[in-house]
Amino acid sequence: AGNAGGFGLSIVLDHGYEITTWYGHNSKLLVRVGEYVQKGQIIAHSGRTGVATGPHLDFRIKIRDQTVDPLEYLP
Repeated sequence: AGNAGGFGLSIVLDHGYEITTWYGHNSKLLVRVGEYVQKGQIIAHSGRTGVATGPHLDFRIKIRDQTVDPLEYLP
């Protein structure tokens, strides 16, 4: 959780098994580095930080540091 330059205020959640989810360009972070989060917990407010032309969420799933299509993993 922190400022990631062009990705703005961002959060990376480590799910174990080399799987991470990334949330970028937030306006406010509601969790801190090292904090455990629960399913359904609000972790940030969407925003326009970093290199962004408007408010939005940049969401990514990475497996072994490779970005994958999230539609293959989410309902």
